[in-house]
Amino acid sequence: MNDLEALKLIIEALDNLEDSEARKWVITSVNARYGGVSSVSQTVTQVVSEPVTQTKEPSASKIRKSKSGKAKSFSMMDLNLRPSGQEAFSEFCEKRNPSSTDEKLVVSVYYLSKLLNVPSVSSNHVYTCFKAMKWSLPANLENALSLAKHHGGWLNTSSMQNIQVTSLGENLVDHDLPRKKK
Repeated sequence: MNDLEALKLIIEALDNLEDSEARKWVITSVNARYGGVSSVSQTVTQVVSEPVTQTKEPSASKIRKSKSGKAKSFSMMDLNLRPSGQEAFSEFCEKRNPSSTDEKLVVSVYYLSKLLNVPSVSSNHVYTCFKAMKWSLPANLENALSLAKHHGGWLNTSSMQNIQVTSLGENLVDHDLPRKKK
């Protein structure tokens, strides 16, 4: 693979991130790791100015494919998000008012693992929470979960079948949400 092909892959990957904050974080991290972008600015200009040969579908109808080429789908889990004697998920979210995708992911995993005591939270569980709240789904849910791990260190996603909230994620939900208005 040459540098131009690598750059096209990077641009395609960034285009697949719907969250602009996630995109900024990735660019900043790559920039920090490989040191500045001035040496590649001419190549970036060349790639960005080239015509796109593949037509993009509207984001609402995008189907993400896994590395194997098969479309990644998620299943609704049979969860009681309104348990008697406990705070309902919708009320829990209302109090914390998560605004970013990352915050919604962390709040979902926190509620499932800490309040519902789900032993192994999976991406399907998180998908169910997003659907229950009628939140817009990230284009690639598992990638978004991984990014939440990197953005704030809020999640442990070493296994998508056992997603865990870290102590930083607990602090976010317990102490930092809802965000104070500036």
